[in-house]
Amino acid sequence: KWKQQLEVVLWAIRLAVQINGKVLFLWLSISIIAAILPAVSLHFNRASAAILSAFLTTGQGEFSDIVPSLVGLGVTMVLIGASNRINQGFLYLVMYDDYYLGFAEYLMDHVQKVELKTLMDKDYADSYQSSVGRAGALSDLLSTACMIVSRCVTIISLLIVALELSFTLFAALLIYVGAVMILYGLKFRASWMDSHRVRAAEREADYWKQAVLSPGVAKEIRIYNSSNLIIKQWKKASEKVQTF
Repeated sequence: KWKQQLEVVLWAIRLAVQINGKVLFLWLSISIIAAILPAVSLHFNRASAAILSAFLTTGQGEFSDIVPSLVGLGVTMVLIGASNRINQGFLYLVMYDDYYLGFAEYLMDHVQKVELKTLMDKDYADSYQSSVGRAGALSDLLSTACMIVSRCVTIISLLIVALELSFTLFAALLIYVGAVMILYGLKFRASWMDSHRVRAAEREADYWKQAVLSPGVAKEIRIYNSSNLIIKQWKKASEKVQTF
């Protein structure tokens, strides 16, 4: 299962590069640069504190000695403030034109090569409609991937800074990060399972709702007087959706 999911992810990345690799590379690079800014700010902050501490202790030094560190810290803080606008929603909007519409175009190009007989097949039509409905999945995947890479780079850079300061601090931070990742993984799995149950319940409810719109089914409902059964099944499926 994990191997299949990995293959899907790799295929999606190859498709994204094929559609527009420059946009993916640009925003991935920006996300990585923004991710290391907190560690850079700690570096300048520590350098400023060291210079100031030495001056207060020994009385030696000039104001010009601390200026580069203060300027670096100020510029870094400004960049951190600007980078706070980079989130998954923002990245999704940035990538929408290229990857949402690009993926839809890719699907249409694919369908153009399929024989009409195959297009009339119900299973194929259902698969195609499901794929079209998930055209935004590529943008979701890429924007989420940028944020995950960004978070990982931030964690690694802060761990490096913590290791330079104190091994005890590094160990405590490492334990904290590990605990958070475990809890997040458990929560993500629960949310993922719930989302699958919701989609299954929604499909079932939609099936019973759409069934009565088919002329052949509507005729059978009247002949066998099964309208109450259809309504009961629809209500049962709808209640599942509301439960989640």
